[in-house]
Amino acid sequence: EHFIFYCTDQDVKILDDLEESFEGCYKRVTTDLGKAPADKTRVDIYPDLETYHNGIGRPNAPDWSVGMARSGRVYMVSPLNPGPQHSYDSIVTVAVHEFVHIVVEEFNRRQPAYLNEGLASYEAGQKASKYIIGNDAANNRLPSITDMENWADAYESEGRIYNYGYAY
Repeated sequence: EHFIFYCTDQDVKILDDLEESFEGCYKRVTTDLGKAPADKTRVDIYPDLETYHNGIGRPNAPDWSVGMARSGRVYMVSPLNPGPQHSYDSIVTVAVHEFVHIVVEEFNRRQPAYLNEGLASYEAGQKASKYIIGNDAANNRLPSITDMENWADAYESEGRIYNYGYAY
């Protein structure tokens, strides 16, 4: 009802799971954030991690990078080939995370990245790593709000932006 999926023939069999995940979160996310996308959200599913990284223009992206949202569109790797740091289920969860970015983009394109990632992580049911935050605290490396506001994206923060955004 709210999404259009594009994928290779091999990924057609996962569309029911993705549709269930996306449509299952739609009402909750749009109600929680008080906004809904103006149009159907396009979801581009790449058959594997390498194709996804090349497709988003980041061929050297880390293996944990499996999804992104931009301009009303979700780009993601197939749950059938999630790469070494993810599973089928975690990719389905990442899909929800990326949809939250689409909703946030509808009302605030200039939100600090840590808040955007924190909202997406929270709404997707992803948890902050107590180990990462605890380790940073033990090593006197806790970032300030200013530090987090200056993290332009997840790559610059070594992925810590998700943990601190969620915790905040």
